[in-house]
Amino acid sequence: MNLKLNGDQIFYTLQGEAPFIGEPAVFIRLSVCNARCTWCDTPTAVFPDQLEIFNRAAEEVAKELGALLAEKECQLLVITGGEPMLQRKQLKEMLQLLDKELVALGHGGVTVQFETNGSQRQYNALETAAIVKHSSWSEGLYRLYYVVSPKDGFEGNEDLKLEVDRGFFAKDRVGLGHVTFKMVHVNRKSCEQEVAKLLAKGVSKKQIYLMPEGWVPDSAAHQRCAATALALKVRMSPRLHTMIWGDARGV
Repeated sequence: MNLKLNGDQIFYTLQGEAPFIGEPAVFIRLSVCNARCTWCDTPTAVFPDQLEIFNRAAEEVAKELGALLAEKECQLLVITGGEPMLQRKQLKEMLQLLDKELVALGHGGVTVQFETNGSQRQYNALETAAIVKHSSWSEGLYRLYYVVSPKDGFEGNEDLKLEVDRGFFAKDRVGLGHVTFKMVHVNRKSCEQEVAKLLAKGVSKKQIYLMPEGWVPDSAAHQRCAATALALKVRMSPRLHTMIWGDARGV
Protein backbone atom coordinates (compact mmCIF):
# COMPACT_ATOMS: atom_id res chain seq x y z
CA MET A 1 0.00 0.00 0.00
CA ASN A 2 2.99 2.29 0.62
CA LEU A 3 1.20 4.48 3.17
CA LYS A 4 3.06 7.40 4.70
CA LEU A 5 3.65 8.23 8.35
CA ASN A 6 3.70 11.74 9.80
CA GLY A 7 6.37 11.80 12.46
CA ASP A 8 8.66 13.97 14.52
CA GLN A 9 11.70 11.90 15.53
CA ILE A 10 13.38 8.48 15.54
CA PHE A 11 16.07 7.96 18.17
CA TYR A 12 17.73 5.54 20.61
CA THR A 13 17.49 6.25 24.33
CA LEU A 14 16.27 4.87 27.66
CA GLN A 15 12.56 4.45 28.21
CA GLY A 16 11.93 7.02 30.91
CA GLU A 17 8.45 6.12 32.14
CA ALA A 18 6.10 3.44 33.47
CA PRO A 19 6.52 -0.34 33.08
CA PHE A 20 9.73 -0.37 31.01
CA ILE A 21 11.48 2.49 32.77
CA GLY A 22 15.26 2.34 32.41
CA GLU A 23 15.23 -0.10 29.48
CA PRO A 24 17.16 0.81 26.30
CA ALA A 25 14.65 1.58 23.55
CA VAL A 26 14.26 2.83 20.01
CA PHE A 27 11.62 5.56 19.90
CA ILE A 28 9.52 6.75 17.01
CA ARG A 29 7.59 9.88 17.88
CA LEU A 30 4.64 10.47 15.55
CA SER A 31 3.01 13.84 14.94
CA VAL A 32 -0.60 14.98 15.25
CA CYS A 33 -2.82 14.59 18.32
CA ASN A 34 -6.51 14.85 19.17
CA ALA A 35 -5.82 16.36 22.62
CA ARG A 36 -4.45 19.77 23.59
CA CYS A 37 -3.15 19.19 27.11
CA THR A 38 -1.89 22.31 28.83
CA TRP A 39 0.95 20.27 30.35
CA CYS A 40 2.01 18.61 27.06
CA ASP A 41 5.76 17.87 27.05
CA THR A 42 5.99 17.26 23.28
CA PRO A 43 4.50 20.38 21.66
CA THR A 44 6.53 19.85 18.47
CA ALA A 45 4.43 16.73 17.82
CA VAL A 46 1.07 18.26 18.76
CA PHE A 47 0.52 21.98 18.29
CA PRO A 48 0.12 23.24 14.69
CA ASP A 49 2.34 26.29 15.17
CA GLN A 50 5.18 24.16 16.56
CA LEU A 51 4.97 20.99 14.47
CA GLU A 52 8.21 19.46 13.20
CA ILE A 53 6.98 16.78 10.80
CA PHE A 54 8.50 14.20 8.50
CA ASN A 55 6.24 12.50 5.98
CA ARG A 56 7.82 9.20 5.01
CA ALA A 57 6.76 5.92 3.44
CA ALA A 58 6.04 3.09 5.88
CA GLU A 59 8.66 0.95 4.12
CA GLU A 60 11.34 3.60 4.59
CA VAL A 61 10.50 4.00 8.28
CA ALA A 62 10.49 0.21 8.80
CA LYS A 63 13.96 -0.09 7.28
CA GLU A 64 15.37 2.68 9.48
CA LEU A 65 13.81 1.24 12.63
CA GLY A 66 14.95 -2.29 11.78
CA ALA A 67 18.51 -1.16 11.15
CA LEU A 68 18.64 0.84 14.39
CA LEU A 69 17.10 -1.98 16.48
CA ALA A 70 19.63 -4.43 15.02
CA GLU A 71 22.61 -2.07 15.40
CA LYS A 72 21.82 -1.38 19.05
CA GLU A 73 20.76 -4.98 19.75
CA CYS A 74 17.64 -3.38 21.19
CA GLN A 75 14.50 -5.28 22.17
CA LEU A 76 12.09 -2.42 22.90
CA LEU A 77 10.36 -0.23 20.31
CA VAL A 78 8.30 2.66 21.70
CA ILE A 79 5.69 4.24 19.42
CA THR A 80 4.58 7.56 20.89
CA GLY A 81 3.26 10.94 19.81
CA GLY A 82 1.21 12.95 19.46
CA GLU A 83 -1.47 10.26 19.36
CA PRO A 84 -0.01 7.35 17.38
CA MET A 85 -3.27 5.46 16.94
CA LEU A 86 -4.58 8.25 14.71
CA GLN A 87 -2.22 6.65 12.17
CA ARG A 88 -3.28 3.07 12.88
CA LYS A 89 -3.43 2.00 9.19
CA GLN A 90 0.01 3.39 8.45
CA LEU A 91 1.41 1.82 11.63
CA LYS A 92 -0.09 -1.56 10.78
CA GLU A 93 1.66 -1.55 7.40
CA MET A 94 4.92 -0.30 8.91
CA LEU A 95 4.91 -2.97 11.63
CA GLN A 96 4.22 -5.74 9.13
CA LEU A 97 7.20 -4.53 7.10
CA LEU A 98 9.33 -4.14 10.23
CA ASP A 99 8.49 -7.70 11.24
CA LYS A 100 9.98 -8.93 7.94
CA GLU A 101 12.99 -6.63 8.34
CA LEU A 102 13.77 -8.04 11.78
CA VAL A 103 13.50 -11.62 10.58
CA ALA A 104 15.81 -10.84 7.64
CA LEU A 105 18.30 -9.17 10.00
CA GLY A 106 18.27 -12.14 12.36
CA HIS A 107 16.79 -10.06 15.17
CA GLY A 108 14.96 -12.21 17.72
CA GLY A 109 12.03 -9.84 18.03
CA VAL A 110 11.05 -6.79 20.04
CA THR A 111 8.49 -5.61 22.51
CA VAL A 112 6.36 -2.90 20.90
CA GLN A 113 4.94 -0.33 23.30
CA PHE A 114 2.26 2.08 22.13
CA GLU A 115 1.91 5.25 24.22
CA THR A 116 -1.67 6.37 23.63
CA ASN A 117 -4.46 8.40 25.21
CA GLY A 118 -6.74 5.43 24.55
CA SER A 119 -9.39 7.35 22.62
CA GLN A 120 -8.73 5.32 19.47
CA ARG A 121 -9.40 1.60 19.38
CA GLN A 122 -6.58 -0.89 19.76
CA TYR A 123 -5.77 -3.47 17.09
CA ASN A 124 -8.16 -6.40 17.28
CA ALA A 125 -6.93 -10.01 17.37
CA LEU A 126 -7.06 -10.44 13.58
CA GLU A 127 -5.15 -7.22 12.97
CA THR A 128 -2.56 -8.15 15.58
CA ALA A 129 -2.14 -11.59 14.02
CA ALA A 130 -1.62 -9.98 10.60
CA ILE A 131 1.01 -7.64 12.00
CA VAL A 132 2.97 -10.50 13.57
CA LYS A 133 2.56 -13.01 10.80
CA HIS A 134 6.26 -13.37 10.09
CA SER A 135 7.51 -12.92 13.63
CA SER A 136 9.83 -15.55 15.06
CA TRP A 137 8.56 -14.97 18.59
CA SER A 138 6.20 -17.61 19.93
CA GLU A 139 3.89 -14.96 21.43
CA GLY A 140 3.28 -13.44 18.04
CA LEU A 141 4.29 -9.90 17.26
CA TYR A 142 7.15 -9.02 19.20
CA ARG A 143 5.20 -8.53 22.43
CA LEU A 144 2.54 -5.88 22.24
CA TYR A 145 1.93 -3.40 25.06
CA TYR A 146 -0.39 -0.41 25.27
CA VAL A 147 0.43 2.22 27.88
CA VAL A 148 -2.79 4.22 28.06
CA SER A 149 -2.66 7.76 29.44
CA PRO A 150 -6.23 9.12 29.89
CA LYS A 151 -6.44 12.83 29.17
CA ASP A 152 -10.01 13.93 29.92
CA GLY A 153 -11.09 15.08 33.36
CA PHE A 154 -7.78 16.61 34.41
CA GLU A 155 -7.20 20.25 35.30
CA GLY A 156 -6.95 22.19 32.05
CA ASN A 157 -8.80 19.45 30.16
CA GLU A 158 -12.21 19.73 31.79
CA ASP A 159 -13.96 20.25 28.45
CA LEU A 160 -12.03 17.52 26.63
CA LYS A 161 -14.17 14.54 25.61
CA LEU A 162 -11.66 11.77 24.97
CA GLU A 163 -12.90 8.74 26.84
CA VAL A 164 -10.75 5.62 26.83
CA ASP A 165 -12.09 3.08 24.34
CA ARG A 166 -13.85 0.20 26.09
CA GLY A 167 -11.63 -2.33 24.32
CA PHE A 168 -8.75 -1.44 26.63
CA PHE A 169 -10.79 -2.75 29.56
CA ALA A 170 -11.36 -6.20 28.01
CA LYS A 171 -10.69 -8.90 30.60
CA ASP A 172 -9.63 -11.44 27.97
CA ARG A 173 -6.41 -10.06 26.48
CA VAL A 174 -5.49 -13.16 24.45
CA GLY A 175 -4.27 -11.96 21.06
CA LEU A 176 -4.67 -8.29 22.00
CA GLY A 177 -1.55 -7.44 24.01
CA HIS A 178 -1.01 -6.11 27.52
CA VAL A 179 -2.42 -2.86 28.93
CA THR A 180 -1.25 -0.54 31.69
CA PHE A 181 -2.51 2.94 32.55
CA LYS A 182 -0.36 6.02 33.22
CA MET A 183 -1.62 9.37 34.46
CA VAL A 184 0.16 12.69 34.74
CA HIS A 185 -0.08 13.96 38.32
CA VAL A 186 -1.52 17.39 37.57
CA ASN A 187 -3.06 17.47 41.04
CA ARG A 188 -4.26 14.97 43.63
CA LYS A 189 -7.98 15.52 43.11
CA SER A 190 -7.84 14.77 39.39
CA CYS A 191 -5.82 11.61 39.98
CA GLU A 192 -8.19 10.40 42.69
CA GLN A 193 -11.13 10.80 40.31
CA GLU A 194 -9.42 9.09 37.38
CA VAL A 195 -8.09 6.20 39.47
CA ALA A 196 -11.59 5.63 40.84
CA LYS A 197 -12.94 5.45 37.25
CA LEU A 198 -10.35 2.86 36.29
CA LEU A 199 -10.94 0.73 39.37
CA ALA A 200 -14.69 0.80 38.70
CA LYS A 201 -13.98 -0.70 35.25
CA GLY A 202 -12.03 -3.59 36.72
CA VAL A 203 -8.49 -2.26 36.30
CA SER A 204 -6.02 -3.59 38.87
CA LYS A 205 -4.06 -1.12 41.01
CA LYS A 206 -0.92 -2.86 39.74
CA GLN A 207 -1.81 -1.65 36.24
CA ILE A 208 -1.93 2.03 37.26
CA TYR A 209 1.04 4.42 37.32
CA LEU A 210 1.11 8.06 38.42
CA MET A 211 3.81 10.29 36.96
CA PRO A 212 4.84 13.82 37.97
CA GLU A 213 4.04 16.72 35.67
CA GLY A 214 6.94 18.75 34.34
CA TRP A 215 9.59 19.26 31.66
CA VAL A 216 12.51 19.80 34.04
CA PRO A 217 13.72 18.04 37.23
CA ASP A 218 11.42 18.93 40.11
CA SER A 219 11.80 17.05 43.39
CA ALA A 220 8.71 18.74 44.88
CA ALA A 221 6.54 17.47 42.00
CA HIS A 222 7.91 13.96 42.52
CA GLN A 223 7.17 14.17 46.24
CA ARG A 224 3.57 15.27 45.62
CA CYS A 225 3.11 12.46 43.12
CA ALA A 226 4.61 9.93 45.55
CA ALA A 227 2.24 11.04 48.32
CA THR A 228 -0.78 10.53 46.06
CA ALA A 229 0.47 7.14 44.82
CA LEU A 230 0.96 5.96 48.40
CA ALA A 231 -2.48 7.19 49.43
CA LEU A 232 -4.18 5.49 46.46
CA LYS A 233 -1.97 2.39 46.67
CA VAL A 234 -1.00 2.53 42.99
CA ARG A 235 2.40 2.58 41.33
CA MET A 236 4.51 5.65 40.63
CA SER A 237 6.82 6.31 37.71
CA PRO A 238 9.44 9.05 37.97
CA ARG A 239 10.29 11.07 34.86
CA LEU A 240 13.69 9.59 34.14
CA HIS A 241 14.29 11.68 31.02
CA THR A 242 13.82 15.00 32.78
CA MET A 243 16.00 13.83 35.68
CA ILE A 244 18.88 13.06 33.27
CA TRP A 245 18.46 15.38 30.27
CA GLY A 246 15.91 18.04 31.30
CA ASP A 247 13.85 19.14 28.30
CA ALA A 248 16.40 18.11 25.62
CA ARG A 249 14.94 16.53 22.47
CA GLY A 250 15.96 13.29 20.79
CA VAL A 251 17.41 11.62 23.89
